[in-house]
Amino acid sequence: MKSKRIFSITLALVIFGFLAVNSAQATDWTITQLTNNSDYDRGALIYGSNVVWGGGDPSDTSTYEIFLYDGNSTTQLTNNSYDDYVSDIYGHSVVWYGGDGSDYEIFLYDGNTTTQLTNNSNNDLNPQVYTNNVVWEGYDGNDYEIFLYDGNTTTQLTNNSYSDMHPQIYGSNVVWQGHDDNNYEIFLYDGNSTIQLSDNGMAPQIYGSNVVWHGNGEIFLYDGNTTTQLTNDSYYDAAPQVHGSNVVWHGWDGNDFEIFLYDGNTTTQLTNNSYSDLDPQIYESNVVWESFDGWDVEIFIYDGNSTTQLTDNNLDDYVGNIYGDDLVWMRWDGSDYEIFLASVLPGDFDQDRDVDGVDFLYWQTGYPTASGATLATGDADGDGDVDGADFGIWQANYPTNMGSSAAVPEPATLALVLIGGLVLFRRRLRYHASKT
Repeated sequence: MKSKRIFSITLALVIFGFLAVNSAQATDWTITQLTNNSDYDRGALIYGSNVVWGGGDPSDTSTYEIFLYDGNSTTQLTNNSYDDYVSDIYGHSVVWYGGDGSDYEIFLYDGNTTTQLTNNSNNDLNPQVYTNNVVWEGYDGNDYEIFLYDGNTTTQLTNNSYSDMHPQIYGSNVVWQGHDDNNYEIFLYDGNSTIQLSDNGMAPQIYGSNVVWHGNGEIFLYDGNTTTQLTNDSYYDAAPQVHGSNVVWHGWDGNDFEIFLYDGNTTTQLTNNSYSDLDPQIYESNVVWESFDGWDVEIFIYDGNSTTQLTDNNLDDYVGNIYGDDLVWMRWDGSDYEIFLASVLPGDFDQDRDVDGVDFLYWQTGYPTASGATLATGDADGDGDVDGADFGIWQANYPTNMGSSAAVPEPATLALVLIGGLVLFRRRLRYHASKT
């Protein structure tokens, strides 16, 4: 009995020691400048290892083209004599609207080929993508309506006498804002029917069944069943974003704009300073925003525990988009805007800025998943599934060496070795006990 107690206590100490060492490990962001030219590069978006943006054509700076960085190299997706404006990315799929000489049309790049989804004499704008589904707003000769492409056919979701705009999509759910002759309202299409969510609302965002918007200067959340007003004050709250049950927005505090985070239960004010903090983006518990630091605009990130100033220079940095711990933004370099990427090691599924045995368990738990996967469920390459390719990314970056050129045993590895040794030790105790 005494030997069992010794073994249990020792095992607990080993596991505790492993967790303590493991939690102390962290890596800094690696900042990469993706563009360096004399053109205006902007509108950067990220999904997994893929980053997309718009910039001037190197051979014809009078037109605006689409560029995709896949983690290794940059590909120019468009090359024509008209302007193309990037709108969204999901996995390897990129959507944009581009001119055809008379109006704007919708285009979809699926990772291999580009398909023109519309071909008419009216403007089609602001596409959003989720797997093979693409939604956009299109002018019908009288006003703007919402259209949905499901990978095979296009369906017109609205047909009325007022403009429906700014659609967002998650799975088969589509949200947008539409005017009812009095003010803007929020509408939700669930794959079968459309319901009105608000009496006054603008700029909806969606994640799963959760929809957020702002109306009358307040923030609202619809969870698939009921609507909750998250703010109720005399100041202006706007620009909500949602990921899971987490909602972030910027709100006026009487002097300037601050960043607020609702985690599904309570609201926390993330900033409290004398400058305006604006345009927050969220991925799980990570929040990124831009703020004036007294000299210029810089990027800040909150990781669920603390806030880090990511950029610190004499140039303006404007927040773009976040995926996991990785984020993209544009920076004014004195003559034009360039695109920058801040990233951590791929395969860091638990986002603690190292790649270790715990991350392998995240992948193992999520494997296999055919679609709808995220970084937290083992999708390292951002293609929406959990497969052997994601394991390969984890394996290629395991273990984290923390900047050392020498091979350093990972805490997880050490823990397994020690635990294995303890198991053998216990077996020997049992053997000797059987002999006495």
